[in-house]
Amino acid sequence: MISRFKPAVWVVAPCADAVACQGLAFSYGVHPIDCAEEPDSWHDFAAGWLREHHLPGHIAMLVAGPSTRNPDASHRIEFLRIDQAR
Repeated sequence: MISRFKPAVWVVAPCADAVACQGLAFSYGVHPIDCAEEPDSWHDFAAGWLREHHLPGHIAMLVAGPSTRNPDASHRIEFLRIDQAR
């Protein structure tokens, strides 16, 4: 888990499982978000979340894997440029 490295930045964890969200709340520096379903665009989700919380940030790191929406997805780490026009 990324939080064990105690990063200097927030770890925001959208999750559809309430029990998992509760467990994530006890991880260092993790801010769990109860998310009913996976967003269509992680880029738009990250940009909107930063804007909504008035936080600076130009890069978000997405760590994702299989989900109920995409059960055959691979585990991946992706950097999202938030300041990029879409």
